[in-house]
Amino acid sequence: MSVNRVSYIDGMRRLAASVTIVTTGRAPDRFGLTATAVTSVSADPPTLLACINRDSDSYRPILHHRRFAVNLLRPEHGELASRFGGRFAESGEPRFAAGNWVTGRHGVPVLADALVAFECALETVHDGASHGILLGQVLSVTLNGSGSPLLWFEGDLAQATRLVPAGD
Repeated sequence: MSVNRVSYIDGMRRLAASVTIVTTGRAPDRFGLTATAVTSVSADPPTLLACINRDSDSYRPILHHRRFAVNLLRPEHGELASRFGGRFAESGEPRFAAGNWVTGRHGVPVLADALVAFECALETVHDGASHGILLGQVLSVTLNGSGSPLLWFEGDLAQATRLVPAGD
């Protein structure tokens, strides 16, 4: 029995996800895209995964550079999420005209005021239909204070209005 594509998409729209910008390269040859399919794989060794569409202009540069950053966005980063999500006609370096971008400890673009930034070395790429499933060894973590992440829910950007402590 096969699941109807429309039902699948409708169901996935209800799965709230943190919004990130995955970046690679060095100025003036930087690339980045908005991604919500990012999660932890292991704490020992620190490893995360990011699912990146093979048709994105950032996919091949990530494979080429073998280093990338995952920048967890704050609610005030909505315009950046849209910019790196392709809402504007630009791609590559022009996307970095907005936001406060710095070069991280491992040479990749890091959003200076991201809630957290993970700099990674690309370990493995797996086939995931239209996407590459990238496993990255986390080389450094930059925490920038507290706050709530920007979320993707019901096909739009959202902010968590109330966090419920674990165990409630």
